[in-house]
Amino acid sequence: MELGLAKATADRAVYCGPYDVEIDTGPYPVWQRMRDEAPLYYNDAHDFHALSRWDDVDAAIADHDTYISGKGSVLEIIKAGRGVPPGMVLGEDPPVHDLHRALIAIRLS
Repeated sequence: MELGLAKATADRAVYCGPYDVEIDTGPYPVWQRMRDEAPLYYNDAHDFHALSRWDDVDAAIADHDTYISGKGSVLEIIKAGRGVPPGMVLGEDPPVHDLHRALIAIRLS
């Protein structure tokens, strides 16, 4: 089976794999197809969803009740079910994230 950019050709279904190095080296054709054909993409092999349109991502970032950071953003961490260790600001959700972010902002100012 051909990998990466070959998957972005018009005669194939949209595919984006988290471990596909070929896609990582030239992701733009795949991302474009995701935006055009599968803005809410689902990868059944690895059981994850991905948003590809700016407005959808922007709305999801603000919806802390539905889309949480506390489970992590790395597939292996999410699948392990352990969540992100406490104190990792990027893996926190409000209100704890907001508190830590404010403390960092004070420290940096």
